Amino acid sequence: LTWRIKKYALYEYKKHTSFMPMSAVSMLDLLSEQMTLELHYALRIGHLMIHPLFGFMEKEALLLLQKLCYKALSLKNVASDEIVFLPGAAAESMFFVVSGVFNYTLTDENDEPSEEDQVTPGSAWVAEPSLWVQGWKYLGVLTAQTESELLCVSAGIFEDVVCRSNDFYARSSICEYAAAFWKDLQMQSLALKSDIEQTGISSRRAASFLPPEFSVAVGKKGGRLSVGSLLSSFTG
Repeated sequence: LTWRIKKYALYEYKKHTSFMPMSAVSMLDLLSEQMTLELHYALRIGHLMIHPLFGFMEKEALLLLQKLCYKALSLKNVASDEIVFLPGAAAESMFFVVSGVFNYTLTDENDEPSEEDQVTPGSAWVAEPSLWVQGWKYLGVLTAQTESELLCVSAGIFEDVVCRSNDFYARSSICEYAAAFWKDLQMQSLALKSDIEQTGISSRRAASFLPPEFSVAVGKKGGRLSVGSLLSSFTG
């Protein structure tokens, strides 16, 4: 443990001496609200674009996506060998890998390891059900193999921002996506469920939950927000 602490402290020191966080740039406080939204969006959108839903939002609901990037997204530094989550823990965030390498181990009903995956930047997204299924719990263990960084999407804040949006088309489309996601999840056997969604087949499946006029284009390019709460916000 002492060695890990020293190693991580050195990693953080080198990072902070070579990189200045936005909070340290006082002039950024002078930006208008819209410019602040656009700045956070520009810094984070690249990591989100592996998921078709965010590609849809960039095309059809840019202002909503900018607000989500500013309010619902945060960066998390993870030390080598640090555990991000364990099976059975309440799922409060969805994740995208910004840098580093993670190992994911899925456990079975007896809490025994049943499957392993490696997650690197752009290869997969993690724990999407946390956005759509109230009370969802992680199914496996996510561990950093190197000093790494995650982009975290807060399920609670995601719900709040979407439900407060005045963009009716965006809200209704996200509602339809959530309902389709939930239906697909219910049809999966327990053996097929995982916290990891690899790009490729998962991207095509996610695209199929979007409005038909958009999902075709995405396919070529290859809780907190429970279905119930979003449906009520849409119909209300």
